[in-house]
Amino acid sequence: MIHVSEKSLNFSLIENKMEKIISEFQYGAQLSNTIPIILIAEDEALVALDIRRAVTKFGYNVGAISSTGESIIKKAEKEKPDLILMDIWLKGNINGIEAAKFIKNKYNIPIIFITASTDSYTHKLAEGTHPEGIIIKPFIESELKDTIDRALSHGLN
Repeated sequence: MIHVSEKSLNFSLIENKMEKIISEFQYGAQLSNTIPIILIAEDEALVALDIRRAVTKFGYNVGAISSTGESIIKKAEKEKPDLILMDIWLKGNINGIEAAKFIKNKYNIPIIFITASTDSYTHKLAEGTHPEGIIIKPFIESELKDTIDRALSHGLN
C-alpha cells in the first residue's frame, strides 16, 4: 500500500507541475497579445525590412508590410493594428497621405509618416491628416522609438 500511495503522490506532483506549466504558458500568451501591433507601408523593400528590424528590436509586433496604399487600407481593416508607419509616396493609385486620411477617418488608427520627402508642400499635406509624427529618412532609431512610444501612449489615454 505504501508503494501505491507513493505512485499516487508522484502522479499528484506531476499533475500539479503540469497545471503550473500550462498556467504560465497561458499567462505568457495573454501578455504577447497585449504587445502592440504595428503595420508598415513602404514601397522600398530594403527600407521596409530595416523598419521591421527596428520595430521588432523595440519589442513591438510587426503585422503586414504593404507597398501600396490600397493594400495597407485592406490590411488595416483586417488586422486592426495599434499603429501604422507610413511612407508618403507608395506604389499604386493611392499614396500614403490618401491612405492615412482614409484609415484615420474609418478606423481611427494612428499614423506616423516615415518619408524622404522634405519639401514643405508635401509636409503640409501630410500634416493635414494629423499624424502622430513625421520622420525623415534615413531615420534615426532613437527618434523612431520615441515617436512610436509617444503615439502608442496617446492611444492608451
